[in-house]
Amino acid sequence: MNQKFPDELIQELRVEFCEEARDLLAVMEESLLNKKTLTENKFQPEILRSLHCMKGSSQAVHFGLFALVTHHMEDLLSEQFQPRMIDFTLKVVDQLRLSLDQFQGGNEKESFALLENLVSQVKSSNGTF
Repeated sequence: MNQKFPDELIQELRVEFCEEARDLLAVMEESLLNKKTLTENKFQPEILRSLHCMKGSSQAVHFGLFALVTHHMEDLLSEQFQPRMIDFTLKVVDQLRLSLDQFQGGNEKESFALLENLVSQVKSSNGTF
């Protein structure tokens, strides 16, 4: 069943999504900067869990480009591990945070343009920005 939710509800949920996404990005950043980030040449589960959670939440509030970035990052980090991926992922975290700043500041167009660029970078990435 495909339900249409009122725009006001979507906007309220987007505000909550932005708050949750900021918290999850902080968790990712803390984990990435922690020397214990790597376990058996894999990223800590909280990094992938944070991406997965943001992917689902952003889809729920019709923030498709954000969902696409987190989807591709989740795939990229699940499939391969290379030490340079830490720096790459930190840069993606910064860009996602910037897109949230722009979105919440009323600059949806700039936010979406940044996310479109980020989707391209992540899709074509081999772990370098």
